Amino acid sequence: MSVSQKTKSAILFLSEPVHTDLYEELVSKYQIFNFRFAKKGKSREEQQEKFLEYVSKNFYPATKHKLDALYLGYAGFAPLPAGLTIEMIENNQQLQYLKVVVMCSRGINNVPYDYLTKNMGAVVQNYDDSELYVANDVADCGVYHVLESFRKFSYQQSKLREVLHSDGARGHLRGDAEDELRFCFGHELKVIDDDGTLKSQDEVKTSETNEGKEKNRPVQKKETTDVYEYMYTISPMNKKALILGFGNIGQTLAKKLKYGLSMDVYYSTRSGKNTLDKSMDEFSYYPWGEWTENLSQFDCIILCLPLSPQTKHIVDEKFLLNCARFKQGNLNHLSLVNLGRGMLIDWANIPKDFIKTKIRHVGLDVFYAEPLLTRECDDLTISNSTITPHIGSSTFEVFNRSSEFCLDVIKKHLD
Repeated sequence: MSVSQKTKSAILFLSEPVHTDLYEELVSKYQIFNFRFAKKGKSREEQQEKFLEYVSKNFYPATKHKLDALYLGYAGFAPLPAGLTIEMIENNQQLQYLKVVVMCSRGINNVPYDYLTKNMGAVVQNYDDSELYVANDVADCGVYHVLESFRKFSYQQSKLREVLHSDGARGHLRGDAEDELRFCFGHELKVIDDDGTLKSQDEVKTSETNEGKEKNRPVQKKETTDVYEYMYTISPMNKKALILGFGNIGQTLAKKLKYGLSMDVYYSTRSGKNTLDKSMDEFSYYPWGEWTENLSQFDCIILCLPLSPQTKHIVDEKFLLNCARFKQGNLNHLSLVNLGRGMLIDWANIPKDFIKTKIRHVGLDVFYAEPLLTRECDDLTISNSTITPHIGSSTFEVFNRSSEFCLDVIKKHLD
């Protein structure tokens, strides 16, 4: 009697799918199992031990249920030390019958793709975003961070919720005294001094004036002009944006920035200028790898790159120094947004004062040591940054479409 005659096909879900008619059809045909990694309190090694223990107890040859399909959802095997490894498969017979492995994410991560497909003949499939729902929604997240970097809406909202008075909130943000009734237009925010302390515009101007009188010379604004610009709210209109990485997300974001925020958009890719798609001619190409002083022309740089040996730590101290515009190391005009992967930025070797006092804005949807927020967030505050918990594509529509897509792949290859 063959293995197939002695067993019943089983599907293991590591996350909850959408319970559509397609899901119910799979339930009626196959044995369904559900395993969840612990959200906290367990080390990666403990998570792996629990998973393998569950697999060994519930699937053939320990039982009649043969594990034919894995539904990984978004996180998949990220909680394990190295994901699902070849060693784990070879040492656990229960994992050696896999026919289908599906994941709702846009990447294929934490599984040995070549081994599963070539050695085992399994189908390994991630969500196909052919309708560009993921690209559109991640691009929306990028627009949010870019717009916030210029207008600082969240920072102003936080003060308004505290003060509950629109005129008063604008005054507080500028640094006016509690009982001051002077009208504030709303474009002036507190500025950051060289020592990292916050000062109001008036405090800086008074300090300049006194210094000028003491030295019996005209007041020179050169030393603080860049500091003023750090915390003005400014319009994104006609500002220059550079997008590194120009796949579906980068292209969709470029259109939103150009037609939604009226920005002047450039792009750069490892493959060079796009000469095949004429619709891309409306965007200027910036040469890949030219991380020189020419970067100083850009007001905003957005990372839409995958992680690879060529892109890891692409933004480092040297890269940022070349972005300086007013004087060496001063980035008070620059907004840096990361929608790609946390390790694109070499946070450990970027001087802390760049983030604390030298850069206008940092917008992050991804982090270096996800899911933890570590080095990159030490000096980020609501006044100089926006952070979102990797939710660029986290919409109802994407969740439903990716779930249904993966369920359909399982159905086609098990039926």
